Amino acid sequence: MFSTISSTLNTTWDIELGSETAKVQLEKLERRLKYARQEIVEPHGSMRPAREIRYIQGTAELQRLSGLIYLYRVGKKTASSHPVLQELVRNAFRLLEELKTCKRTFCLFVVGCEASTDYQRALVLKVAHRTKTDFLCTVMMRTGQYLERFWALSDLDIDNRLDHGAKMTAAASISKVPAFL
Repeated sequence: MFSTISSTLNTTWDIELGSETAKVQLEKLERRLKYARQEIVEPHGSMRPAREIRYIQGTAELQRLSGLIYLYRVGKKTASSHPVLQELVRNAFRLLEELKTCKRTFCLFVVGCEASTDYQRALVLKVAHRTKTDFLCTVMMRTGQYLERFWALSDLDIDNRLDHGAKMTAAASISKVPAFL
């Protein structure tokens, strides 16, 4: 699954550069993400606790959903109001709520960029905080900062003139203030 998401990131960059073959590749990646299923294969005789299995499966599903969300939002330029995207986002937030922590910063960032309510934003920050506390993940602190930048950009962009992917890039960039503000 990770390679599919990585390919999605690379392909969206190629599309930005105007590559026609990248559009075909994006369709293939979309199908792979739509129908991806992950199985937990245990070595003979070992058994994980049910709670751990649910967490692993939930994290894998969150990865799949965030890959699709990114593909639609950045690769296909899908509006947040599109029903398919809304369903993906709804499922991703439901999973975040169930998981309580998320060691996958890409997932948290992509899903967090879709947060449109104070409740959703608070949930994402709460998950980031719990993850940072439970797993001593310093990258999680930066992810929270990137999300706060993204939300500030979104709040300032009341006419939705800025491309979603450009806002994501600006929020995660090194500079404190994006050039277009």
